[in-house]
Amino acid sequence: MTVSVDISDGVRRALTSQLIVRNGRKVPEKSDLTFLNGGGAVRLDATYAYADLADSSGLAQRVRQEVAANIIRAYVHPAAKTFRSFGGEIRSFDGDRVMAIFVGDQKNGFAVRAALALNWAVDKVINPIMFETWSDISGIWRMRHAIGVATGEALLVRGGVFGDSDMLSIGSAPNVAAKLSELRPALYGPQYSIYITEEVYSDLPDEVKLAKQTVQPNPFRYGWNAEPAVADMWDPLGQTGVGGAQIWVRGSTYQWEP
Repeated sequence: MTVSVDISDGVRRALTSQLIVRNGRKVPEKSDLTFLNGGGAVRLDATYAYADLADSSGLAQRVRQEVAANIIRAYVHPAAKTFRSFGGEIRSFDGDRVMAIFVGDQKNGFAVRAALALNWAVDKVINPIMFETWSDISGIWRMRHAIGVATGEALLVRGGVFGDSDMLSIGSAPNVAAKLSELRPALYGPQYSIYITEEVYSDLPDEVKLAKQTVQPNPFRYGWNAEPAVADMWDPLGQTGVGGAQIWVRGSTYQWEP
């Protein structure tokens, strides 16, 4: 069989075969999804978090390949570690991007906790150690990143060829989360590094939605027993277009030490 015939047959099977879909409550392993009879698929109500290192191309132009590789690894490791620590299942590495899937009743809260913790790691751990290791890099490049979080129904299937395949996530949630992780300062300003959908925000517990102000209220104005004011950690940023749809987005500058 020639390559052209093999490609044609593969495309025809992919377009005409019937997927065997089941509802799931946990994130499947790749081995759980088969190619037989059109392949198996799992439908999940899930929250997706994408962590994406910014300006890795600029990094590659400024430092040696070995240094760039170590810096990228220094981002991917804590990203994966943080997501897993809060119950996320890592299902994709794409260069300097990490994708995790969260399921369960607290999936939005856990995904956002992980994002806040990774934000802390970049600012308080990775950058300081990087500058300590290579003092000359501080004047030419600083690690920045973006995390996108979106929730909804997704269909997980196998894609590729037998023996060389990967798990694919199909649906609005993975697509929107990936697009949000690509937002950069040119769109919303330099301060935001976490972007979530309004649907994620509406399901957050107060501990990852509201923050107490560090300044105590004036007791002569508000009383001696006044509690510190609280601030919303998530600024409304309006809508952004994703695949022809307009998605309401919020952004945050906050961090949380795990």
